[in-house]
Amino acid sequence: MHWSSRASGNDRLRTSVLSAVRQAMSCLPGDDLIAALESAVYYKAISLAEFEQTVNSAPEHLRSLLHEADARAQSGYETHARLRLRRAGHRVDPQVFVPGVGHVDNVVDDVVDLETDGREFHADSFAEDRLRDMGCEWFGLRVLRIPATLVLTDWDRIEETVCRMVAAGPSSRTR
Repeated sequence: MHWSSRASGNDRLRTSVLSAVRQAMSCLPGDDLIAALESAVYYKAISLAEFEQTVNSAPEHLRSLLHEADARAQSGYETHARLRLRRAGHRVDPQVFVPGVGHVDNVVDDVVDLETDGREFHADSFAEDRLRDMGCEWFGLRVLRIPATLVLTDWDRIEETVCRMVAAGPSSRTR
């Protein structure tokens, strides 16, 4: 719970998502703030215009950080992975469309599709996810499919694996 004297109305225990995100600017670590902002857009709790306005009107000390936000992300784990990989020097594109596959989580250096799977959305899609992986192979993308929670608990191993996959280059099929 976080308190602000700026709360409006009679109910100080409720606020809009946009107000909550703006309040989070004063207390969340940077990457968590970006993940919260992106999730608010993905879940349509705030509009794209509100997203852009929030980024552009952020306090000066947060503005450059929030310009790393990308409204295409679909989960906080994807956000954390993207930010960490970019800071390690990789080019990372979120939610890339692959013909016959659909959108994939994060494409790293045009070589690796890093899929961050949470139980909530992937428990019943084992076979479908493997078909998507095969489809990516046809376009030269190597797939690394990880449990989403590992992004926060075992990042070094993930980053090392992505680096090795990028260094080895695309799969045998060219894009």
